[in-house]
Amino acid sequence: MDPIGMSANASCATNTNMCPRGNRKLWAVHNFIMWLAWVVFMCVIVCSARYFRHYWRRSIYIHATIGIAIFVLTTVGVLMAWSRNPARYGTYMHWTKWSSLLENVATFIAWFVCLTGMYSWFYRRYATYEWGTTNVLNVGKVHRYTSQIFCFFL
Repeated sequence: MDPIGMSANASCATNTNMCPRGNRKLWAVHNFIMWLAWVVFMCVIVCSARYFRHYWRRSIYIHATIGIAIFVLTTVGVLMAWSRNPARYGTYMHWTKWSSLLENVATFIAWFVCLTGMYSWFYRRYATYEWGTTNVLNVGKVHRYTSQIFCFFL
């Protein structure tokens, strides 16, 4: 049953806090968090990797810190989005719509990019070069190419 004053084409009622997608404030915070993480912070990450290469010893800390912030904000945003799903779909993740499918895939790619970045940074810093050179370079390449795919995906 639709709330009073809500037309069939309207996405949310203006006189209530609820809409067909759930709590409006929850979705506003979710949208802001995902925009901040995947647009604003992603631009900082790309600039730190691409344009600050000459200052890499300093910019790696910016790159790593913002990358971890993206990981945390993505996790918080996803948990906020998934919190409404059990009541509607019976499961946390649902794959019934194309947008949901793409959002879930983008989330998993973002987590994978962050984890490969942390792995690559850790082993570049602390591994022995006899063992770590080939493995670290390969993980760095995986991190780089999945990051590019993720940026194209957005």
